[in-house]
Amino acid sequence: MKMVDCLMLEKVVFNVGESNVREWRKAETVLKSLHKRKRAMRFRRCLWPTIEIKTVYLGVNERAKCMRISTVGVLQESKRIAQ
Repeated sequence: MKMVDCLMLEKVVFNVGESNVREWRKAETVLKSLHKRKRAMRFRRCLWPTIEIKTVYLGVNERAKCMRISTVGVLQESKRIAQ
């Protein structure tokens, strides 16, 4: 089967564009190295690494004290750290 036929078949069967198929073929080795159920590649470099590190430590410390962590509390603490 020719490459064009494969692309058209994938486009018809899965209803995706040809550009997406080409991107997946380029990133094939990366995609295969990811977890089987988590292949969305939703990661990027963090924008504020110090705030994120301190927020993670906050969560770890709160969980060590058997305290609940709320989303609002995390946002408020990260805003306080940023100032």
